[in-house]
Parts: sequence; C-alpha cells; structure tokens
Amino acid sequence: MSLEATNKLMVFISYAREDASFAFELGAALGLAGFVTLLDRAHTSDLDRYQSLVRNWISEADKVVFVLTPVSARSNTCKIEIEEAIGLGIPVIPVVAEPLEGVRPPNAVINYNYVFFFGEQKTPGSSFGSGLTQLVAVLNTDSDWSSRRTRLLNIALEWDARGRQKSLLLSPDQAEAAKEWLAARPRYLPAPSELQVQFIQASVANAVEQEIEEQRRLQQLDAAIAKAEDLRKKLQERKPSKTGKVFISYRRQDVMAYAGWLYTLLTRGALRNRVFIDVDTIEKGRDFTEALEQHLAQCDVMLVLVGRNWLDARDTSDRRRLDDPEDFVRLEVKTALLRGVSVIPLLFDGAPMPRVEQLPDDLKPLANRQNYTISYETFARDVEELQRHVLDQITIPISWRRILLISVALIGGVGVAVLTIIVWLGELKIIR
Repeated sequence: MSLEATNKLMVFISYAREDASFAFELGAALGLAGFVTLLDRAHTSDLDRYQSLVRNWISEADKVVFVLTPVSARSNTCKIEIEEAIGLGIPVIPVVAEPLEGVRPPNAVINYNYVFFFGEQKTPGSSFGSGLTQLVAVLNTDSDWSSRRTRLLNIALEWDARGRQKSLLLSPDQAEAAKEWLAARPRYLPAPSELQVQFIQASVANAVEQEIEEQRRLQQLDAAIAKAEDLRKKLQERKPSKTGKVFISYRRQDVMAYAGWLYTLLTRGALRNRVFIDVDTIEKGRDFTEALEQHLAQCDVMLVLVGRNWLDARDTSDRRRLDDPEDFVRLEVKTALLRGVSVIPLLFDGAPMPRVEQLPDDLKPLANRQNYTISYETFARDVEELQRHVLDQITIPISWRRILLISVALIGGVGVAVLTIIVWLGELKIIR
C-alpha cells in the first residue's frame, strides 16, 4: 500500500439513530465540499457485526466527526465509535447539532473544542452555515499528515493481523519517511496509536538490519570478486598443460546415482584412473577443498551433471545454492570456465539447459556450451557416445619411459629418435 496521501480526505460521521436527519444532511454538505464521507445508514442490531464493520470504516477514515446531541451523548454505540477512533490515533471533531440541555458530553471528548451548528448564545454568529465553514477548515488543516496517518494505520493493522511478518514491514525508504512523518506531528493532533508506533519502529529496525546485511553481502561479493580475479591471474600465468583428466561436477541432492553410474562406465575403458569424482577419488582424511582445487587445476574436461534440481537447489535458509559464491558446484564450474578447459553440460531426467538469465554472472558462459542429453533408457549408449567425444578432446600423455620401451620393442633405435621428436613437437593423442 502506498504511503502517499489520497486526493480526498475520508471522514467518518458518528451519530445516534435519532440524529440521522442531521447526519445525512451534514454528510451531503461535506460531500459537496470535496470530502468522502463514511457513515452507517443501517444501524444493525447485531453488535458484534456492527463493531467489526465500523472498525473497518474508522480505520479507513482520516478524521472522525462526532454529531453531539443529548441523545448521542448517552449513546453507548457512539461511545464505542469515539473510543475506537481515539485508540487508533484518529482526530475526533465534535459538532454540536442542538443544545445539550445540561447533558454531559462523553468523557473522551469533554475537553475538546466544539463546532456549533445552531445558534449557540455563547458563540455569536453560530449556525449550520458558519459551523460547516468552520468544520471544513478544521478538516483541511494538516490533511496531508492525517492522510498519511491513515495509510500507515491500515498497513500496521494488516501487519498485526497477519502475525507481524517481516515481509509486511515498510521498505527502508518508506521507513525513513514514516519516521520523519512521526516527528512532524502537529502538537494539537492526537498521537498515533501504539500499534502505528510499534510498526514504524519495527520497520526502522528492519531497515537497519537490511542495511547491515547488504553491507555484509557486498563485502562477501567484493571478497569473492577479488578471489576470482586472483585465481584468474594465477591461471593466466600458469602455462596450460594437457593431463588427459576428466572432472565430474554434480550436486548430490540432484543426480548422485547418475554420477556414480557415469563414473563406473567411464573408468572401465580408456579413461581408467583419469576420471575424478569426489566420493571415490579423494583419499580418506584429506582436506576436501584442497583436493577439489588440485583436481580442478589438472582436468582437461569437466562434465557438469544437470538434473531437474541443479538450477534451483536450496540451502537451509531457502536461498538458491547457485547464488552463494562459496557453493562447491558454482566454484567448480567457474574455475573450469576460467581455465578455458572443455566444459560439457550433461542433462538428466529431462532437465532443460539453463538459460543465461538463470545463471550467476560467473557461470553465464555455461549456457552457450554444447550439451548432451543422457537418458535413463539409453544410458550405456549415451555414455559411450559421450566417451568418444571426450577422447576426441583430450590428450593422454605417455611417459618417456613407456615411449622408449615401446620404441625399442617395435622399431628399434630409429623409433626412439622419431618418437622423441614427435613428443618434443607436440603430444600423443589416443587414436580410436
């Protein structure tokens, strides 16, 4: 709900049933003067329903006009309405429609200034016309402040009715404006209700918490950016070397079973001892993060396993894991992209390829990588095709000792010289 004042002031008219004729005439006159009037024309006998209905009307009103007569002064219904308005911090303006004839006004308004709508002897010139002119002037006084009070009151009532949820508090800018509004209250107007004050205080406190959290988030972001920049420089300074190793990146809550099957099939063939997966490859007792960094620095190909839950997996705070700069999967993929190695997304269980706008900035290049769809029904065939693709991209280095042994066994000393030159000029690739 907006905190801005509405163009027309909302005025609730409290009156006794016997004074209905005057109340309706007053409501019509105020309507012509540009006000929106709220008044009960039915006067239902169901007190509970009536109180609920009138409470809503009063909470929507910027000011309340109380038609004071001998009858309304004794009316319990009017007493309830006036006390409700005062309790909510809404200004109440008593208008005297006829002589009170010694009847005492309600205690809640006994010390208020009255506006007379009849020829009161102590108030020369008083009449319906002069009373209306005076009432309009009073209603228009500080109307902007009163309208903002109404907006704040209704937001505070909703906040209270819905368990005072943080999500219903004011935004930081609105909280600051409400704080200034509270400080600017004219001294002659009633103080806002305790609920409004509590609501504004809670909003201000929440705004401070948000500011602290935002500063902490920015600090974390700056640290992550600095860390990424440092890693980028180190990777740029490091001369790339081919290792022929494959890194499997996956999220355990997403495709853990698929990851295990994939690892098993890949390591049965030419990629034996060259595939890294965190569960089977990290030695017992070794630092997990250190092992990940080492294997990431050595891989030539990363296989990113994407299931239906990969993109929107949540942590215990219901924050998307990919939005956490320290998330392991995000760090793995980001590092591989920075190193410029081949990154291949593998889609499981019908998961769609993540779109650019769904990924954090450091993972956006992943959206443009060629992907493979791995089906449960054709899992072995799909993995075989994937393995051929991987082998086409990597170089499996052969040690000098093996080169010499193979050379001597096959073609003698000339072979040693030839193969030595080949290895010196480049790297041996597996030809399938």
